[in-house]
Amino acid sequence: VTALGIKILEHDGYEADDILGTIVRKFESQDVKVILVTSDKDLLHLVTDKVTVMAAKKGLSDFIRYNRDKVIEKYDVPPELMVDYFSLVGDSADNIPGIPGIGPVHAVKLLRQFGSLNELLARTNEIEAKGVRSKVEQGREFALLSKQLIQLKCNAPILDTIEQYRIEKKNDQQLFQ
Repeated sequence: VTALGIKILEHDGYEADDILGTIVRKFESQDVKVILVTSDKDLLHLVTDKVTVMAAKKGLSDFIRYNRDKVIEKYDVPPELMVDYFSLVGDSADNIPGIPGIGPVHAVKLLRQFGSLNELLARTNEIEAKGVRSKVEQGREFALLSKQLIQLKCNAPILDTIEQYRIEKKNDQQLFQ
């Protein structure tokens, strides 16, 4: 990759998703339109008016372009609630447990009623369906762990300007070794 002139970003204590989140938030705040290409659904919470996620649907040839409306259409919650959504339903691809027995339908209903995972967990006594209330109460720690696993650290030390990320001249000699 470096022989192609592409910078590799890594830093001790930060996962790749943290670095992506940092880049997205930093350059979004500099009024740069960002397209994030990933198959990781957890990163959909980064979608804004300036940030689009191109999610691999099948291999590397079929993508879904997620803007705010597409996230809502697909998951029935806005991007800013995707961390809470996956904290409830989990994501087996990323080993996110979620709350056992809480699927997408209940997650959406609960988030609409309470507005956030934190409010839901603070007001579980208001959940009308006893079975759902029981699952949420028993799964509280799973939900909190899930949120911790999904939540990005968007403060990785990265380069300051977009120009510092431009692709440099490739190294043909290194490429053909």
